[in-house]
Amino acid sequence: MGNAVKLGIVGVRVLGQWQVECVATLAAAEVTAVADNAETFHVVGRGETSLTEYADSIGAAAYTDGVAMIENADIDAVSMCVSPKWREPLVVAAAKRQLPVIMEKPMAWDTAQGEKLARIATDAGIMLMMEYPLRYFPAMEKLKSLLGDGPLGRPLSVTGELQACFMYPKDHWTWDPKNGNGFLNESITHLYDTLCFICGTPVNVYAKGRSYKGVSDMADAALVMIEFENGSYAAANGGAIGTTSFQTPMYVHVFAENGEARVTGPDWMYNKIEWATTDDKEMRVEEFSLPDRRQIMLYSLGHFTECARDGAAPSCDAEDGLNCMRIVDGLRESIATGNVVDLA
Repeated sequence: MGNAVKLGIVGVRVLGQWQVECVATLAAAEVTAVADNAETFHVVGRGETSLTEYADSIGAAAYTDGVAMIENADIDAVSMCVSPKWREPLVVAAAKRQLPVIMEKPMAWDTAQGEKLARIATDAGIMLMMEYPLRYFPAMEKLKSLLGDGPLGRPLSVTGELQACFMYPKDHWTWDPKNGNGFLNESITHLYDTLCFICGTPVNVYAKGRSYKGVSDMADAALVMIEFENGSYAAANGGAIGTTSFQTPMYVHVFAENGEARVTGPDWMYNKIEWATTDDKEMRVEEFSLPDRRQIMLYSLGHFTECARDGAAPSCDAEDGLNCMRIVDGLRESIATGNVVDLA
C-alpha cells in the first residue's frame, strides 16, 4: 500500500458525500471509487446529480453495485455508508479481498446481526473499524487522557446528554426493525459510544423511555442507567425531543477519583473541556475549533486511513460497535420489562 490510501465508498447520497469532503482534506487518503444504486441524488450546491457526474467531479470510478466496487475497483480500503440491512454482502466481499473496512454507525439492527458481521471480519483477519466520530474530537481525546492513569484517575459517575431536534418520518429506514431499528439505535448510539469510550465495557442497563412523538411504537427518547465493568456508572439522556433553537447541545460530565471534568459542544460536536483535580483551586478550560458540520468525520477518517496504511489496529473496533448494540438491545428489554438487564 502506498502513502495515500485509496478509499472506496459505498453509499454517497448523504454521509458518503460528507466523507468525500473529509477525505479531500487528508494527505494520507484519496477517494478513488464510489458506489450507489440511485440514478440521481442531491448534491449540495449542484442539485440533482447522476452518479457518473458526481464520480467524475471527484475523480473517482462509479459503480452501481457496492459488491462489484469492492471486488473490482482500485482501492485499498472500503467505507460502508449504507444502512445495516445492506452490509453483510459488502463485508463478505471486503473479507474475500482482504480490505480494511470502516462502517457507519449503527453497526447492525441488533446484537446478533452485529456479531455475525464481526465474525466475518475476524475470521478473514481484516480490520473492521466503527465510525463513531465524537470520540476523536480533540476535547474528547483530552478528557480521555485525563482519566485512568491521568490526573483525574478512574471515572466514577458520568452523565451525558444528546437530545436531537429532528425526527425521521415513519417510512424512513430508521424505523424498520430489520434495518435502523429505531432512533435510539440509529442516532443516540453516538452518546452510548461516548460513555463506553470514557468508562469501558458495559455490564448492565436500566432504562425508562417511550414514543413521545408517536412516529413509531419504538421509543424515541430514553433515560438509561449503565453500569460498567470497572464499577463506574453513567446516566444517558438521549432521544429526539430537543428544540431546533438549542442546536443539539451535547455534554458529558465526569466525576472521577481525583476530580471532575465536563465536555460540551454544539450541533453534535464537542469543542470545550473544563476540568479540575480535587487539589486545584481553579477550574481549567480549553476550547478547540470545530470543523464544518459536514466534516464531523474528519478526525475518525484520519485515524482509519492511518491504520489502513500502517496495518495498525483502530481504537474503535467491532467490539466497540457491539457494546453499543448490547446497550440498545438491553435498554429496549428494560423499558419493556421494568428490570435491570445484564449485557453478558
